[in-house]
Amino acid sequence: MLPLLKSYKPEIISLRELTDLYFDYYHISFLTFTAIEKCDRFGKKIFTSFVPRLEGRLCEKAWKELPVHFQHCLVGDHKIKPYEFQAFLIIDKFHSEELAAKYVPKILASFKSRSTKLLNQYMGTHGKAFWENSYSENVIAGLDELEEALETIDKL
Repeated sequence: MLPLLKSYKPEIISLRELTDLYFDYYHISFLTFTAIEKCDRFGKKIFTSFVPRLEGRLCEKAWKELPVHFQHCLVGDHKIKPYEFQAFLIIDKFHSEELAAKYVPKILASFKSRSTKLLNQYMGTHGKAFWENSYSENVIAGLDELEEALETIDKL
């Protein structure tokens, strides 16, 4: 069972062992954020493995901080790719103050803002945009969709 959301625990929730029961209690979204520059911004593939750069680790840090600011969300499996960041966002349906679908854009705007701030600090720039304005969101409504999303996140 997923942890209770009364206190923050800095952990990544693995969605690989979920059952249909979870979809009644949690809104699960599979998200893809794409960098403006289509280069090896966040890391590069070397032979068969991916080696993340510090820029990718900064995005990962911003992602892991989300439950601190949004107590009714959990962060799931995520993957840094050369110019993309893919991740699962989990929202407790019964404790969120608003509908989960309305809650997601606020959380994602916070992630993009925080990660952009960290990237600008690291690169010594000010106000530079790193992300495309839009993002891709797939709401996961069942185990079949979850398996497809997990296969997508595992590909490089």
